[in-house]
Amino acid sequence: MILEKAILKIYPDAVPNRDFLIMDSGSGPEIKHWKYNKPIPTKTQLQTAWEKVLADPKELSPIERLEQQQKLMQKAIDDIILGGAL
Repeated sequence: MILEKAILKIYPDAVPNRDFLIMDSGSGPEIKHWKYNKPIPTKTQLQTAWEKVLADPKELSPIERLEQQQKLMQKAIDDIILGGAL
């Protein structure tokens, strides 16, 4: 999930690095600071928003689409290998 895009799907008027700050301290990106005048979105809300972003190809740049496809392919490969199918 690209956290910034999910947040902006929920709150399109929010401004990254002013209204919220996303940081990755090694365990994945997370919201570190929230100054927007609306509640911080829940993980469920973020996941739902991210699924909406993925459903609309115009929401992602070509590079972001390739990155997401790569992640999905890697997950499928890991599932096959770790699932004992090979």
